[in-house]
Amino acid sequence: MNRTNEPHPVELLLLAGLVTLEAAAVLLVAAAALLLTVASWRPAPPPAPPMVHPLALVAGQLEQLPVSRLRPLAGTRSKRIRKAELVAMLAAC
Repeated sequence: MNRTNEPHPVELLLLAGLVTLEAAAVLLVAAAALLLTVASWRPAPPPAPPMVHPLALVAGQLEQLPVSRLRPLAGTRSKRIRKAELVAMLAAC
């Protein structure tokens, strides 16, 4: 038994075949990813306009009223409450 640590030619061929198959698989996956990316490459649609919350419309109408009209609607007589707070209280109800 005169066996040395050199690999057998069949082992070298098997190794070369496996490395080649792995490289081909990696290239195939990369090519498929590139093809799918290019195929779905379209200009982005324009963004949708922002939606306005229905209470924003109510708050806008309440902001146009004077504070003296907002206080009775909110059920308060305090003059320390700011107009923005009164509008928020009324819009939240």
